[in-house]
Amino acid sequence: MPELASVSAVPLVVLTAVHLFCLACVWGGVAGVGRRVLEPGVLLLLGIGAAGIGAAVVFGHPAESQLYFLEAARPYLSVAAVCGVLAARQRVAWGRAAWLATAGAGVRCWCRRWSSGAGRWCGW
Repeated sequence: MPELASVSAVPLVVLTAVHLFCLACVWGGVAGVGRRVLEPGVLLLLGIGAAGIGAAVVFGHPAESQLYFLEAARPYLSVAAVCGVLAARQRVAWGRAAWLATAGAGVRCWCRRWSSGAGRWCGW
């Protein structure tokens, strides 16, 4: 039996799921594209991104050079994320989003202050 055939697929599935979760966090603005996903330009951007992610997952190389496929797709996914944020700006109450961001920053500072014990505000 070939060496790769005897290796379990579980690590690959777990790492793929973690990687896709991280990509969803970074390029979460793509979720706001909505109906614009069928426009040819946005569809091209998302297709390039999906091809880069797929190539990074499918191909393997000892020096990890398959990650250049993902690096090449990164700008296109970023542009698609910006398109999603711009498309969603009409549907989002920005006052509420600003309040949530401020509350999140406050919680971060509070947690950092109490965990460090140094008495500095926000650890700075």
